[in-house]
Amino acid sequence: MSTLAASSVCANSGARLTGPYCAACGQKARATNPSVHDFVHEIVEELVHFDGKIFRSLWLLFARPGFLTQETFVGRRASYVSPFRLYLLFSVLFFAAFALAPTLIQLTYRPDDAEKLDPATIAQRVAEIRAAANDAINHWLPRAMFVLMPIFAALVMLVQPRKGLNYPQHLYFAMHVHAVAFFVAALVALANIVVVPFLSKAVIVAGLVFVVAHSALALQTAYGTGLWGTLWRTAVVGVVYWTVVILGLAAVWLPATLPLLKRYYGS
Repeated sequence: MSTLAASSVCANSGARLTGPYCAACGQKARATNPSVHDFVHEIVEELVHFDGKIFRSLWLLFARPGFLTQETFVGRRASYVSPFRLYLLFSVLFFAAFALAPTLIQLTYRPDDAEKLDPATIAQRVAEIRAAANDAINHWLPRAMFVLMPIFAALVMLVQPRKGLNYPQHLYFAMHVHAVAFFVAALVALANIVVVPFLSKAVIVAGLVFVVAHSALALQTAYGTGLWGTLWRTAVVGVVYWTVVILGLAAVWLPATLPLLKRYYGS
């Protein structure tokens, strides 16, 4: 790769370069008119560096629950993808997968005059109600999670008081836990694109069990709690948090589905 002259200055900040990176702005020194070799080398370098960081972070996130949070607590962050980026990556993945799995939400509709309606009409109404619920979730749940996730972090802070840890550090833990949950939920959504009796429900149960177990192990590693301390903290946070989540989902679903239900039952 082409080398820069010792007297070179940073093209971004104008500061004199004393090494491969600018001491003023952090930009890497590169030739302004690179050769084909320089260009290819730059692409390979960026891809390998980025992918290595991503793959390492993903492996640790799933294979060693709580390790990334523990590393964040002690300030070792440069080697890993940030908690917020992991959370954002998997939340986007989940909502994209959710949009492809309209049957993931199981809704039933039993009209009072069911005997007067043909099965095709009932199926159409169920599809319309489910579509309304899906649209509401895709629109509001990403926004709601920016409220729900801080609530999760606050619950962890309440059951896990520890000197030296401020609320933002509990948010890091919440982001890692939610990143895993979103990834598993995305897999569940994709597995339910085509509903297979019993198998689809088994996938949902398996995903839920994995998320709970992973969250408990992450809490134990990140905060250094014992077995029983981990179990009761996981149970308390889980029950309270999922109650809040269910209420939040109801607040999203009801405004979208009630007008349809009123119209159908009134027809």
